[in-house]
Amino acid sequence: MGTTQRRRMAWACGAVALLLVASAWRRWMLESGSSGWLVPLVMYVIYVLLVCLWIRSVRRCMTQQVMRRCVCAEGILMFAGATMRFVQDTVLVSDIALMRESGYLTLIPLMAIPPLGWLGTLGLGHSSGYRPDRRWRWLAVPVLVLAFLAISDSQLHLMCVVDPADPQPNLLFHPGFGAYLLVVWYIGLTLARVGLMTARNRSLGANRSPWPTLLVGACMAAAAAPYMLSSFAPDPDFVEFFARVFLFEALLWESCIATGLVPVNSGYEDVLHASTVALQILDASGARLTGSADAPAVGHDEFLALARGECVETNPGIELRAFGIRDVWCAWSQDVREQRRALAQLQDVREELSQRGNALAQELRVRGEAERVHSRALIYQALEEQIHPQREGLEHQVQELGQKLQDRDRPLGQDRCLQALGQILQEGTELKTTCMSVLLAPDDGTPEGRHLGQPASRGGAS
Repeated sequence: MGTTQRRRMAWACGAVALLLVASAWRRWMLESGSSGWLVPLVMYVIYVLLVCLWIRSVRRCMTQQVMRRCVCAEGILMFAGATMRFVQDTVLVSDIALMRESGYLTLIPLMAIPPLGWLGTLGLGHSSGYRPDRRWRWLAVPVLVLAFLAISDSQLHLMCVVDPADPQPNLLFHPGFGAYLLVVWYIGLTLARVGLMTARNRSLGANRSPWPTLLVGACMAAAAAPYMLSSFAPDPDFVEFFARVFLFEALLWESCIATGLVPVNSGYEDVLHASTVALQILDASGARLTGSADAPAVGHDEFLALARGECVETNPGIELRAFGIRDVWCAWSQDVREQRRALAQLQDVREELSQRGNALAQELRVRGEAERVHSRALIYQALEEQIHPQREGLEHQVQELGQKLQDRDRPLGQDRCLQALGQILQEGTELKTTCMSVLLAPDDGTPEGRHLGQPASRGGAS
């Protein structure tokens, strides 16, 4: 049993204690001769308070829509029964005939509660959009029949038998055939819904014990047995009969919730308490509603910062964030020290890689320059080998021309000198053109690719 179930059982025990104390005070007031509006009014306020608190609890904890509506409808019938009893004790107390007729009407909630409980149980294990099958509307037929027997009992006397030998035959209600039908109707549907809850839980893989709920039902039957065996005497008992029936009906549902036959929304208090993410729920003003055990306290300024969507650092490396859901805020703490260490390591690695990348780029540039120098050297070497014969031939012609010009015995004529000089200039121009074509040719990766052709071979000057 979780924290929420234990708290619900504590509230149920408190409600029983309040009802017992109020009933003891009521009995003492009646036996002391005190009458009037005070006793019925106080008891009515207590009944209505307990019913309203129970309806509020059911609306908050039951998540299945059909079950929640049916159980809340039971609470409304309980409220109607308490109101009818209050009217009897205050307005109709002086009219015996109306007192008896209205007594039949107080049985109607007892007739309508069992089918409502059964319809609510049908929603167990289904989604909120589930709707019971239309065939279950036939449950209204027995309710209408029993209601007809109760309303017409002053003529038919099938619900309660009038014994003329009673000193007050108008007040004593002796159970008849219809009353026993009502008992069978109530007990049958109660056992059926407990059995359905047990079967549904087993089909879902949950082994929940129905014995606490059956024990509550047995206590209800034991409390009604004296009335069914004798009469509904007006002599005040310790707890009024209708209040006793309503109390056992509420305890029946509470026992189903406590044993897990009816799963409810516990508010995740147990999960939040054991949570390792320091999760907590805050209201619109920043006050803590529930949360895990190690959730840090949130100050007013911190809550305002969280409401603006900011991140609050409560401790070094501990960040507090929040997310708004309707009228509440879900705040959680996150330890980011490991992430920050990982980010710092990644930053160091990035800087190291950046440095290595710069060094590698520099190395590649140096290698590229070296390859270009080496390639240029190969080009010059190949060019030197290519033009070497031409250059030597040209130098030989120049030397030969110079020797002829210095020979005074056989002087070289002007025409022959100009012809030899023109030939030297022509071959020099061709040699220059060859060098320029090789140096300016596109590089295809091989020195040979720069050679656009061999220069024409020229002889010496004659």
